[in-house]
Amino acid sequence: MPLTKVTLSMIEAGVACIEDFGASTSATAAANKTAIDAALAYASSNNVNLTAITIGTFQVNGTISIPANVRFIGRQNGAKPTLKWSSGTAPSDLTTRAAIVLAGDNSAIVGWNIDMDTNGDFRRTVSMGGFDNQVCEHNVVTLALTGVDAAQTHYTLFCSANTVFYGASISYNEITGAANSGLDGIQMSYSVDANVIGNYVHDVTRGPDPGSLAADRFYWGIYCSQKCYGLTISNNTVRDTNTSGIRVSNATDGVVNDYGRRVSNNYIDTVTWVGLSLDELNGAAATGNIIDTASYPVGIIGCTSLSFVGGSVSNMVATVPLVSSNKPLIDIISSSVGTQVTGVAFNVGGDALTCMYVDSSNTSLTGLTTTAASPITVVQTSSTATDIAMSDIVAIAPTSTTGGSRILVAKDSTVVTGCRIACSATGQIGIRVNGTRNIVNGNRVTGGTNGIWLTSTSSNSLAVNNNVSGSSSTAILDDGTTNTLANNLT
Repeated sequence: MPLTKVTLSMIEAGVACIEDFGASTSATAAANKTAIDAALAYASSNNVNLTAITIGTFQVNGTISIPANVRFIGRQNGAKPTLKWSSGTAPSDLTTRAAIVLAGDNSAIVGWNIDMDTNGDFRRTVSMGGFDNQVCEHNVVTLALTGVDAAQTHYTLFCSANTVFYGASISYNEITGAANSGLDGIQMSYSVDANVIGNYVHDVTRGPDPGSLAADRFYWGIYCSQKCYGLTISNNTVRDTNTSGIRVSNATDGVVNDYGRRVSNNYIDTVTWVGLSLDELNGAAATGNIIDTASYPVGIIGCTSLSFVGGSVSNMVATVPLVSSNKPLIDIISSSVGTQVTGVAFNVGGDALTCMYVDSSNTSLTGLTTTAASPITVVQTSSTATDIAMSDIVAIAPTSTTGGSRILVAKDSTVVTGCRIACSATGQIGIRVNGTRNIVNGNRVTGGTNGIWLTSTSSNSLAVNNNVSGSSSTAILDDGTTNTLANNLT
């Protein structure tokens, strides 16, 4: 009886393997590309998934396009097979300039090592978007790119289109390595109900700034931009890169056209320029994020009804100026109306000078705590911010002896209540009040030159029911007009 070659499809229904079509760890890149293309066409025609039997390295070239309803699977867990683009390879799809394209609904790339050690002009490693329910998960992408046009950006995992699409998932991928160009780890836009979950972006090195052709833009470990409706960005790590951390933005279309996004439990450690940026968002929630970086940690810019809850912000070191709108740990600027910051811990190293800067009205700051090395200015408001509510802020005495205000109320109708503020130097002021119709009520302030200072620009303000002690000069100093001081303990 003649022998019959046993293929994987005979062993496991619903699965084909690339080896059955001639792919091999010893074959040339061109031969493997031809075999994989044929295997993908077969998987599409027969409605089966595609995999590899061998845990080894398959040299490939050009662009691999995964059709609709095909899942190209290596290994979700354990050792993975490798697709390797080597020197001399280049994308065959010059529209996407991608190594891998998810080309239809329900197409997926799962569980591969993707080795981009190439001088080809690849602008993207994986390109997806424009189709529903696409998946890029459990892949390890290692970059060593030397051929990208230096005026361009390499998007490692790119999910975008000109119209909205649904249900994309970029999750549990690892990205590391280097590019000679600008570099974003993950970029997503125009998605509805998408997930960016559990990705690990680390030790990424991008090339020199492309200059004017790229408008000197920042580069990000994760960048989710316009029209990402109902997006979840959760449990990602971006660390030790010379990109910035995570940006969630609708800057192109504006806050009035944005809808809630969830940014939770991400860890950002030792990045360049910016840790977490939330800009032009409407109804977004950022919860439990940990930002530990010497760069500019958190920017909340031009948002409406954004909630920043829990987590911690650490280790930015700013030496001058003492109080600065561009050197805070959290920066709430450019009319971020209705922002709520609750339960955030500031674990500050090196006596960063400004914990939080607010120039946006109707902002609520509640339950904030700082460590022994806390900033000089715990909260600063600008001359334009009105109707701010500050409560339950706890800041023990900082180690720095530089003078300045720990809470600065710069404008009108701000309420400061239930705070516990300690000053460590005679030049410090616990709570400094400018403007009109402010209320400072029920706070505990110790140390400093003055515990509470109503300045010459304050009027019609109340400083009542406060407990102020240990001041080297006047405990509560009223230099303003028609202010009321009552029932204070000094």
